[in-house]
Amino acid sequence: MLVAAFSDITIGKDVSNTLFTIVGIMFSIGMSLAVTSNTSVVVNKSVRKSIREEIDRIRDLFISCFAVVACIYVLNIIFENWTLNVYGYKIFNLSIFQLIIQLYSIAYFVINFKSLQNLNNQIGDAIND
Repeated sequence: MLVAAFSDITIGKDVSNTLFTIVGIMFSIGMSLAVTSNTSVVVNKSVRKSIREEIDRIRDLFISCFAVVACIYVLNIIFENWTLNVYGYKIFNLSIFQLIIQLYSIAYFVINFKSLQNLNNQIGDAIND
């Protein structure tokens, strides 16, 4: 928020569109990983339930994160380069805020890909136990 408030950077449409495309691809990959995780082979019910709950949590976080990014992206299209000024000071710039949110979501998806991989390893371990 502070960067968006005090920066005079102008974000081009190409940058915004490219980052949103990357976010969309990462969301799709993450959702496919979450949806295709198969816990039915885990015999221990409590372990299976725990893994399913974690997969559901990550899936819901992916959806929430993408929904926020998509809403901000659409708002920035509607209100192109919208800036809130108070007494001549820039308080908020929507395009910079969108850039920050998109970069954050990319990092967030990468971290959650690792969490999904750990869950797949737990499934493998549970099968072998």
